[in-house]
Amino acid sequence: MALAYHQNGLALSLQSVVESHAALLMRHSNLVPNHVFAATLDHFAGMNPRCQRYVINKIHQLNTLLQDAVNSGVKLTSDKRLTWFAIARLGMVPCADGFDQIKGSDFVEIYNTDGIQIFRNLEFYKLISYSIAEITLYPWYKLYGRDEVFSGQIRSEAFVKAFDGRRETFRPAIDDHESVELMSTDQRQFHIAPGVISPLFNKMGRPVAFLATSQRQRIVGGQLS
Repeated sequence: MALAYHQNGLALSLQSVVESHAALLMRHSNLVPNHVFAATLDHFAGMNPRCQRYVINKIHQLNTLLQDAVNSGVKLTSDKRLTWFAIARLGMVPCADGFDQIKGSDFVEIYNTDGIQIFRNLEFYKLISYSIAEITLYPWYKLYGRDEVFSGQIRSEAFVKAFDGRRETFRPAIDDHESVELMSTDQRQFHIAPGVISPLFNKMGRPVAFLATSQRQRIVGGQLS
């Protein structure tokens, strides 16, 4: 994957971890990852070095997680086992009922308190046009647009309730809706049917992230595909 951008040390490090991620996916899942957008590279170049290193480290950590999963016999296309492996490797503790409600066809995401998606199953790569760089750099509300009614539901139902201390998986009051990629050139559109939210905790028992499931379909020419 050729990336043409500012050739400083940290930019080259970003290129390296992005290419390593792409190689992992192609080798172990037959997925062809997306290229990094030029605007993302420009944004990265304008970040301070500490933030640049943070992004590079997060992608490197994900690559290590995925490679360790493969080395442990976990297929990257085995969604439940990979999700379980990822949660354990991230040092998080799930709700007791969290995995019982994940369906085989679900899109699975894990978000931290900053609204950054820190893990997703491979179903996502089949729909989106974003690369791992965009996913790691930007929070959900900058990547995807939707009616403000639904954005408000996501904030109150996911990013408030998931961190209010509850210790069980719940079905959020988020309606089915459509979203659109805000940063891609073709602005892909999706129909989203939310599933469940399951808080994730650190070893001290404090909520630090949450797992969300959904069913998603791409909208092409006004039709679900």
